[in-house]
Amino acid sequence: MACLADTAYADWPTVRHTEVVTLGCFTSRVHLVHLADNPETRLVIKYLSSDPEKGNIWKEMNILKTQQLHPSILPIDRLILDNDSNIVGMATKFVPGGSLNHNKDRTFKLKWLKQLTEALDFLHFDQGIVHGDLHMGNILIDEAADRLMLCDFSMAREATERDLMEEFCSVTWTLYELITLDFKAEDEQVQNSQRENGVYNLNTESIEKLASWPGVD
Repeated sequence: MACLADTAYADWPTVRHTEVVTLGCFTSRVHLVHLADNPETRLVIKYLSSDPEKGNIWKEMNILKTQQLHPSILPIDRLILDNDSNIVGMATKFVPGGSLNHNKDRTFKLKWLKQLTEALDFLHFDQGIVHGDLHMGNILIDEAADRLMLCDFSMAREATERDLMEEFCSVTWTLYELITLDFKAEDEQVQNSQRENGVYNLNTESIEKLASWPGVD
């Protein structure tokens, strides 16, 4: 943990963890809350973890702090402090429409596809980074604004040619799932790759061999 005053985030909006009310948990360290003095304001808090396998919110905070704002990228709303003003987490606004995983029966609009490609172009070519963990669970739909939004930048990094190709594969698999409603194929391909090669590997060629891909008999 770090004291707010000793960081580059000293002028950011904050709230103490004792000033929020937990409504539910997405994971052990990602909670849905509302402000104790304003129940209408709902936030999603991601708490710090000492386990690097669970992500690095310091890295995510730095990424979101330095990049320009974009309407399809979910920004940090405020930081979460303990009683000693140490940073213990960060919060984003709650998006009621949820992720694409949350509502798989929802019709995916062409305008959302356009917003997705525009957001990725912005990240890749304007900001020089990749999202790094692009899947249906990290793509939100703000139904009130009719806007697709990317969240969870804990795996974001500088965009290399290899990273860009991997992100392209992730986008292609996500679109495959949305078009065909085949939500098991990607997991099966990952399991096959790990069983046969001992590594995680996905590519677009394996999509074209699936029975539900257009043109496959």
